[in-house]
Amino acid sequence: MTLINSTVSGNSAIGNNVAVGTGGGIYHISGFLMMTNSTVSFNSASGSGGGIYNIGSGLNSGTVNIFNSTIFRNTAGVGTAAGVGGGVSNGSSLVMSFQNTILARNRAVTSINPFPVLDFDDCAGTIDSDGHNLMGVQNCTVTGAAPLVGDPQLGSLKNNGGPTKTHALPAGSPAIDAGDCTLGPKPLTDQRGFIRTVDGDQNGTFTCDIGAYEFGAGSPGPLDFDGDGETDVAVYQTSTGNWFVVGSTAGFFSPALNFGGSGFIPVPGDYDGDGETDVAVYQSSSGNWFVVGTTSGFFTPALNFGGAGYIPAPGDYDGDGKTDPAVYRSSTGNWSTVGSTSGLLQILGFGGSGYIPVPGDYDGDGVTDAAVYQSSSGNWFVVGTSAGFFTPALNFGGTGFVPVLPQVTILRAMGVL
Repeated sequence: MTLINSTVSGNSAIGNNVAVGTGGGIYHISGFLMMTNSTVSFNSASGSGGGIYNIGSGLNSGTVNIFNSTIFRNTAGVGTAAGVGGGVSNGSSLVMSFQNTILARNRAVTSINPFPVLDFDDCAGTIDSDGHNLMGVQNCTVTGAAPLVGDPQLGSLKNNGGPTKTHALPAGSPAIDAGDCTLGPKPLTDQRGFIRTVDGDQNGTFTCDIGAYEFGAGSPGPLDFDGDGETDVAVYQTSTGNWFVVGSTAGFFSPALNFGGSGFIPVPGDYDGDGETDVAVYQSSSGNWFVVGTTSGFFTPALNFGGAGYIPAPGDYDGDGKTDPAVYRSSTGNWSTVGSTSGLLQILGFGGSGYIPVPGDYDGDGVTDAAVYQSSSGNWFVVGTSAGFFTPALNFGGTGFVPVLPQVTILRAMGVL
């Protein structure tokens, strides 16, 4: 059996009064199981193997190979204290191998009287490490390459883009850039379908992450207010400051929020990095940015950055999965950004009078690129953070044409287009 780009979650194996249940997420009895770019989390068993249980059957012994996957917060021994291997349990003399995989924060119930006691328990039996794995605790026999041991700091299971739910890596996770995607099946994308080998730690080297999720690879849709990975229809009424949103999953909000008004420019983005677009406005007269974070709450102002003569151009310029405030000054062509993780002010001279800022991830490395469009000629000029400088990147458009990008909302609100 082959499992690719999938999530196994919320399952249980309870058993009956004769025997306990094993393999809460996956019960593998024979043959070959290959799992790639997948997540196994929040499964439970009254016996062993809260996430995965591997057992042989006669001559057709079970073999499990796991690549670029995340096995997280599964539980064994539920209600019985009779199970081990909260994450995985491998039978005697059977093969279970891991590569570029997170196996962490799994638990086993060790006592039920007078109340349940749970200990971290990632594995039981013998497992083979084929390199670049991260474990929360190494509590079973691990052969092969020594895994990293630590907390991957994973986020909750949610829609982080793509067709399946995943656990996102936050900035600073030890799993970032600690994998090696030249090994095994060499996946080009993560579980969500976003590009692998992003320079997540910004050290100049593009290396894939451990686990099913690639930090900094892709982002939610430009207006994904409900976090389902799909762009939502939304409008902002400048006279009243009302935001109206049709969420593709969560339905219709009318108004979603009253936030802004005359003199405020809509600058929505994922400022708190939770996978959902946050309502935000920029006051051009003062340079103040105001954000309502869907996770981290209300900021007023979030930052004073810009002012008269500056055009807001928000984007994820440091590749940490969070929208950074940024401004472009058309009179000088200067771009100024404040990294949400690094906190560093960066200035780039690129553009000038007659050029319109059109930032975006043009080279697909998960980092927003500075770019300008010259409406008189139709030329697009891009500074790719990975692929370098293009001048022009493309001649496409010209007089009477408007670039179709989320940035256009800002440009129209400021009277630039």
